[in-house]
Amino acid sequence: MDYLEKRGTLSRYRWLALPISLGVLGICLTFATPLACALFKQKASLPFSRLEDELKCKLHKTYDHNAPKYVFYSRILHIPVRS
Repeated sequence: MDYLEKRGTLSRYRWLALPISLGVLGICLTFATPLACALFKQKASLPFSRLEDELKCKLHKTYDHNAPKYVFYSRILHIPVRS
């Protein structure tokens, strides 16, 4: 944007500033989001003892009082994941 402002393009065509900014932002997000998901681990673990009481009860019922030591969840979606 600085380059276009210094050249005088945006001073002549002020209405182009918003579409150009949104286009550059869209292109950056198109590539940055998948890249960040690929580079950083998306699955995290948490000790069973640190879960909320309500969730502990549900898991105790699901596993017949033989609950796992750790639970895994997806960081992005915040949805519990079984492994």
